[in-house]
Amino acid sequence: MLRRARFLVLAVLVLAAAPATAAGTPASAADAVRLYDAGAYPEAREVLERLNREGKLDGPLLYRLAFARAKTGDAAGAEQAETAALVALETAWKEAPDLETGFYLSNVYRNRRRAADARAVAAAATARVERGEWPEPEDGLARFRVAKLYEDQSRRDGAERWYRAAVETLAREPDRFPAYLRWAHRYLGDVEFARGEFDAASSDYAAMLADTPGTPDGWDRLGTSLARLGKFGEAADAWRSAEKLDPANGDRYRYCWRLARQAGDIGKLPVAAPDGRAIATLSKEDLEALMKDRAGVPERAAAGTVGTAELAGARATFLAAALEYAMRNYPIRETAFFGGYAPLIFHPDRWIEPE
Repeated sequence: MLRRARFLVLAVLVLAAAPATAAGTPASAADAVRLYDAGAYPEAREVLERLNREGKLDGPLLYRLAFARAKTGDAAGAEQAETAALVALETAWKEAPDLETGFYLSNVYRNRRRAADARAVAAAATARVERGEWPEPEDGLARFRVAKLYEDQSRRDGAERWYRAAVETLAREPDRFPAYLRWAHRYLGDVEFARGEFDAASSDYAAMLADTPGTPDGWDRLGTSLARLGKFGEAADAWRSAEKLDPANGDRYRYCWRLARQAGDIGKLPVAAPDGRAIATLSKEDLEALMKDRAGVPERAAAGTVGTAELAGARATFLAAALEYAMRNYPIRETAFFGGYAPLIFHPDRWIEPE
């Protein structure tokens, strides 16, 4: 199942522009590519199947055929086409290696969990670029392929450089290769997030999600980066979008957006716990203890033993700890439920001092 999912993701990257066919002219490979790029997979498959029967499909087109078959419910046919694509690509790589062949061959190897083979092909391809044996890519498509080959080697330096170059070029025609742009923005956002560059990360994640429903994971990345910037209202909107896309599995997003919405009502959260330690540095257990301690304040307020200022401070600290906990992808729902303070997340009025 994982291999198939990985195949589907990488297959979306097989994009290219194609001119329209003149009236009465038999459909060609260019027409198949155009239909494929438009998401018309049954129609693209029809053309590709005819060309396949005529023996006119090279490795990249066989790769497209495999994906079109998978999208139209033919899993066995997809496997067969991918096998044929692998043979064609391996032969082309041995006889006349080029950037396109290396890109697709590395993808097929990764689809088939042959990570070492994928790295070897990717390394050989990028080495040729580095030595100047292949011309340095100038168009967005070629730049993307080089970036992806560096990514296949887990070489962040090269991947980041070439993804930035690809975005710079592809952004001039955003409607031509949207899947490439989304992939590049996602990669760059992850790199920036890991470095704590949340402003840049949120920009890349937003670009990744532009003009598309997106995925729960994509909206979650955006929500987290926005919350790290203190943009709680925007973070709440992002997490709510994630929940709407997958409500059956949306508990984490549901808790996150409600925490962010309350944080937005306050405006700014404390960065330190009552004992002076930075909340961002607390361990999982320390965060749990802090949430539980602050969650007990409303009960004491109801008994009249604490005042308004202390209650407000407890709420702010609780939200800061709970958001930190959730943003680290700890089990916020289970912890809040068994800790008995889930209602404080879903009902802000529980933090209001009773008259």
